[in-house]
Amino acid sequence: MENIQRQADEDKAKFEVQMSVLNENLTTVRGDLVSNQTALEEATKLNDILMGEKLGNLSAFIYLTNSVCS
Repeated sequence: MENIQRQADEDKAKFEVQMSVLNENLTTVRGDLVSNQTALEEATKLNDILMGEKLGNLSAFIYLTNSVCS
């Protein structure tokens, strides 16, 4: 009976260590997710700005081309 109780105690201790490590890993992953989401938002904003400038330059080019050709 002692062996069974000892094994149960060891299994419980292993389980608690595993849960602790998993919780630490989850915390790390959540932090990485927030960081990556922020970086993605910033990159998306920059992309939108650059696309707007590109489209603006293209519109100006088309306008100037049409003005010269008319």
